[in-house]
Amino acid sequence: FTKEEIALLLANAKGFWNIAVRLSQATGMRLGDICTLDWASVGTEGPVKWMTMKTAALVEAVPPPELLTEIRALYPTGSNYCFPKYAHRYLCLPMRTEIIREFRVLCRKLKIEGKSFHCLRHGFAQDHKNEQKRELLDRLIEELALDRTKLAMGHSSSETTKGYLREQPAA
Repeated sequence: FTKEEIALLLANAKGFWNIAVRLSQATGMRLGDICTLDWASVGTEGPVKWMTMKTAALVEAVPPPELLTEIRALYPTGSNYCFPKYAHRYLCLPMRTEIIREFRVLCRKLKIEGKSFHCLRHGFAQDHKNEQKRELLDRLIEELALDRTKLAMGHSSSETTKGYLREQPAA
């Protein structure tokens, strides 16, 4: 999905589909994982932990807190599942295709062709990789800058140099 297609989806998708798109974007969750997300997996703070439907792997991700607050406000906690209607439909194999078709129809109405819900997962993977690259690069640059500063000051230890960088001399 392009950024424009995501914006179009979020502007027009209501209820479950709006939340599902946002959850997938934030966590990389598959449609089946979102449909069958249970309340035990959604804590009050911190990460959401779930067992994937496809690979039975335990996965952990941190969606935006406001999204979890919205889910709690919009959906009843009387069921084990956050989205009971979709959980029951997804767990019944013949009805699973109806959910997939429902998303396809939404996309078609918005003139988004050739995309499935799973494509959101690909976008998450790309965004996550880019974020990891930025973080690793920032950390590497910081370490290299510290090492060069240590050498320029003639220190044998990076800890000594760090002390100089922490201290703020009086003016």
